[in-house]
Amino acid sequence: MSLWDQGILNNGDFSDFIRAMNAASNEDWFEETSLQRIFSTDLPAWFIGWYKAVMNFDPLPLLRELTLPMLAILGDQDEEQPWQRTAELLEALAEEGNDISVHIYNDVNHAMRRLTPAGQLSRWPGRPGDFFERQVDFILQAVE
Repeated sequence: MSLWDQGILNNGDFSDFIRAMNAASNEDWFEETSLQRIFSTDLPAWFIGWYKAVMNFDPLPLLRELTLPMLAILGDQDEEQPWQRTAELLEALAEEGNDISVHIYNDVNHAMRRLTPAGQLSRWPGRPGDFFERQVDFILQAVE
């Protein structure tokens, strides 16, 4: 993913990513992934420009100005974002006085789906048992 991101930052030059994918495609584990399906290198210029802006967006100034309570729900198996860094930043903002609550679910990925001990998606239950209840409780407390 880092090499793909680097391709975006290099205005669509995915040569390092393609080399890495070609090398990985010979590995036994590669067929078990969705890497070829997920990471396209045939991207229009508008997407590369948009994604580059997303990659360079710093939400901290906006979060510091936040006047509403915030609940951040993170999964400790997030394959897309560095959940530890996100938790650290949000907890630091909370220590500064911002009304931010952070909850981390174990064995849950970026999409808030449970993973089995082998790292596969759990068919049932798909999400943590209190996932929706936690959000409803947070909203009800916030509007009291």
